Amino acid sequence: MRFIMTTLTLLFFGGAFFLTSCTSLRYVTQPAPNKPPRTDALLALDPGLEGPLSLAQWEDKVAPRLRTLLQETVYGPYPDPAPVSLRARRLIEAAAFDGQARLEEISLTIDHPARQFQVDLAIALPARRAVKGLFLIPNDCGNAYAMKDARFTRTSAYVMSYCNSQPGFGLWSTKMIFGRYVQWPPIEYLTQQGYGVITFHEGQIVPDKADEAQPILQDFTREDHRPGVITLWAWGMSRITDYLKTDTALSEAPIIVMGHSRRGKAALWLAAMDARIDMVIAHQSGTGGATLTRSDNGEPLADVVATYPHWFTPAYANYVGRETEIPVEQHHLLALIAPRPVLLGNAWRDVWSDPVGTFEAAQSASPAYALYGVQGLDQNQLRPFHPEHNLVFHIRPGTHGVVPEDWQAFIAFTNAHIDN
Repeated sequence: MRFIMTTLTLLFFGGAFFLTSCTSLRYVTQPAPNKPPRTDALLALDPGLEGPLSLAQWEDKVAPRLRTLLQETVYGPYPDPAPVSLRARRLIEAAAFDGQARLEEISLTIDHPARQFQVDLAIALPARRAVKGLFLIPNDCGNAYAMKDARFTRTSAYVMSYCNSQPGFGLWSTKMIFGRYVQWPPIEYLTQQGYGVITFHEGQIVPDKADEAQPILQDFTREDHRPGVITLWAWGMSRITDYLKTDTALSEAPIIVMGHSRRGKAALWLAAMDARIDMVIAHQSGTGGATLTRSDNGEPLADVVATYPHWFTPAYANYVGRETEIPVEQHHLLALIAPRPVLLGNAWRDVWSDPVGTFEAAQSASPAYALYGVQGLDQNQLRPFHPEHNLVFHIRPGTHGVVPEDWQAFIAFTNAHIDN
C-alpha cells in the first residue's frame, strides 16, 4: 500500500512539474479566502458623473467611453470587421455517439487588409433535435485534439508542448491537476442536452507565444498602439459570429461563448465589443479578465505583463505598482455586457484567479444590469449559486481547471435563460 501511495504521489508531482512549462503552480496550491468581499473595492460605473446614472446616459455616453478606455489601457485597438467567406465544408459523421450528434468541419477565410486568416471550425450538433444554443469555445491544441477525433484537421499553428503528449502520463497528469475537461469540451454531454459545440484553434488567429505573436500584432498596430492577443482572439470570434449569422442551420441559435483562464478574458472582451453574443461563461479568467486590477488577491499585474507580454496592450504594464490609478476597471468590462447573462466560474483553491476580486467586480457591475431592469449579482457572500440571474457567480471546491461540476453549473445557467 505504501508503495502505491508513494508512486501516486510521485506521479502527481511529476505531472505538476511537467505542467510548469505552461502554467504557474500557484493556480493549484493556494486557497481562496473564505470571507465576504471588501466593500472598499466597490467602484462606481462612472465616478465623474453627477447624479444618478440613467440608461440613456449609460448607452450614449458612458459605455462608449469605457470601451475606448479599455482599448487604450488594457486590450489595445479592436480591429474593424473584415469579410468572411466559406472555403470548405466537410461532413465528418452524420450519426456520432450512437446517432446522437452530427460532426462537421467548416473552413473559413477572414480577409482583413492587414492579414488573411484561415480558420477551421469543428462542429458538433444534436442530430435528433433542434439546436437550443451554440457553445463557441476556443481551444489551445487544435480541433483534432479538442474533439479527440483524428478525422478533424490537425492544426499546423503553434501549440503548447503538452498538446503533443501521447496517451499516458502526460495526459493523465493534465487531467489529474486541471480536470477532465480543461482541453476537451464534453461533446457528447452537450449534444445530449440539446446544445451545439463550435470549437476552433485560437492559434490560427494569433499564437499564444510572444515572439510568434509579435509580427501579427504589429500588423494590427494603430499609431504605435498595439493590440494584445486577447483582442485578436476576441476579434476572431466576432468574425466567426459573422459566418454563423449567415448559416441558415445555425443563425437563430443563441451564441454562448465559453472560455477558461486566458480564454475567459477573451470571452468577456468579445461580449463587451459584440452585442450578438447572447451569453458568456468566463471561467477562472483572473487578472485582465473578471477580477479587479487593483484587487489585493490573485495574480499581480506585474506577473501577468512580465510572463505574458503579448496578451495585452503595452500600456497595461504602465500601471504596475500604481494599480489604483488605472482609469478603467474590470467591473466596467462586465457592465458593458449588460443586460446579457454572464456566468463567472471560480474554485476555492484557485486564488491566483482571484474569486474574491471577481466577486467584487460583479458587485460593482450590477448597477448596469439594474438600468435594464434585470437582476445582476444578488448575494453578499461567495455562495449560493443563482443560475437564473443575469450576472452569476459560481464557486466550487478544487483548483484551476474544468471539471464535470463546472459543466453542470454551466448547463444549469444556460438552461435557466434559454428554457425560460
